[in-house]
Amino acid sequence: GNSRFGGLTTTQYPIPPGGPVGRLLEAAGRAPVRDPYLHVMVSAPGKRALMTHILVAGSDYLERDSVFGVKDSLIKDFVRHAVTEPTPDGRLITTTT
Repeated sequence: GNSRFGGLTTTQYPIPPGGPVGRLLEAAGRAPVRDPYLHVMVSAPGKRALMTHILVAGSDYLERDSVFGVKDSLIKDFVRHAVTEPTPDGRLITTTT
């Protein structure tokens, strides 16, 4: 069959350091920061959905990720493309500000 995929990565963002979550992260030696990632959910009729993330190689806090979800197999190099560059199927993505 055919499939298509498009995605955007998050930017690095802070996790509020106060309260029980902040105390848990501090006790575990984790940073109150979430590194950039691509969140992915794949589903098919009659099958269980798979939800995961792909982390950006070289990010600042991979060793101390706040969600305890870093595995070598989930860290990948991302290639940045200019917004004027067409997608692999030749489409141009338009953005508004």
